Amino acid sequence: MKYLYYKLYNNLKSVKTNDTPATNAMFLLSMIHIANVVTVDILLNHFFGIKIKLVSKDEVIAFAILVGIIVMSIDYFLFYKKRERIYEKYKNETKYQSRVGYAILIVYAIVSAVLPYLLSSKYPL
Repeated sequence: MKYLYYKLYNNLKSVKTNDTPATNAMFLLSMIHIANVVTVDILLNHFFGIKIKLVSKDEVIAFAILVGIIVMSIDYFLFYKKRERIYEKYKNETKYQSRVGYAILIVYAIVSAVLPYLLSSKYPL
């Protein structure tokens, strides 16, 4: 995950209008992690019958906000607070490693975005 954060951070640093690449990288990675939490929820519901019962719209919103805050807090301490160390660790990668890293990042982001949609249509909550 640290490497994926580095790739996002490094890519966002090159955007001239982006004043906060470290924050934006953390938010993007958090969104991917939230999609993965949704995927796990769908799989737990389908295979083990573990279902989070949310009755009203307000409960759904409150739960989504709670999950978002938890995931972003974890990502803040794992990535944002250590962004300089992470950058120093990976900044000397070769061109080949960089290309492979971007490919992994793109595949991971696409799978994380598409998988909850596919699973929720096959295994509705």
